Amino acid sequence: MLDLIVAYLRERVRARVLIPLALSLAFTGWLLVPSASFDAVTIFAATVRAFVFSLAFRVWDDLEDRQRIGS
Repeated sequence: MLDLIVAYLRERVRARVLIPLALSLAFTGWLLVPSASFDAVTIFAATVRAFVFSLAFRVWDDLEDRQRIGS
């Protein structure tokens, strides 16, 4: 099972796209709440969360496409 997950991540997840996306989402979140602290730990945590949410959206999109292709 773990091999299947790793193979999926290698094929479908492009870090060079998702990491800048996650950084821009984290920075946008800080712009919306400028009273929040702007330190390395806070930005890193927000970037990790944005990366995970983007990855979840990617998986969800692939699952939705699977139903369409399988029909």
